[in-house]
Amino acid sequence: MRFVKTLVLLVAGLMLADARGTAQPTCKKGKPCGNSCIAANKICRKAPGGTEAGASSSAHSPQNGARTPCRVTRIVDGDTMECDRRKIRLLLIDTPERKQAPFGRQATDVLRRLAPVGSTVRLEFDVDRTDRYGRELAYVYTSDGRFINEAIAREGYAVPLVYPPNVRHVERIRAAYEAAKAARTGLWAVDAFSCLPADARRGRCG
Repeated sequence: MRFVKTLVLLVAGLMLADARGTAQPTCKKGKPCGNSCIAANKICRKAPGGTEAGASSSAHSPQNGARTPCRVTRIVDGDTMECDRRKIRLLLIDTPERKQAPFGRQATDVLRRLAPVGSTVRLEFDVDRTDRYGRELAYVYTSDGRFINEAIAREGYAVPLVYPPNVRHVERIRAAYEAAKAARTGLWAVDAFSCLPADARRGRCG
């Protein structure tokens, strides 16, 4: 009789496991997704034991590499703009802060020239869609296909700023930056980057 009860419990357990799927892991950070863990702000797109990766929390987020149009509504500074009133931070570049006069204003003018208010640009997203401030992170292109992030670096108004996993065009940005620096183009002509924007934000410059 004990053997029969044990067998019944074993079969019931197997049926329950099959109904629930493969047990998910316990995640100290984030949340379970299949046999792994993903960030809390991601949506799990795979069934337990499946292989499909987690996706962005926005159900309408375009696929990586796709370019979506929007209208420029404001230029904030040299690497930040508003598009359809959403704040956009240009990926992989860092321009002087507005308080770094006159360099911040000059970098802002470059972005304003490349992406005038009222013009239509196209946004390309990478792995992480937003930053901790809620800004959308994007590569920005003009209507005729010019890569604005790269253009700002090539004209000498930005240094690279890399936050993995958003590294799709990092080699293009670095090449543009190196070319501008070697030719002393734009702000390199006046050594404006002796205080890097990141250091200025942290108050490390005199």
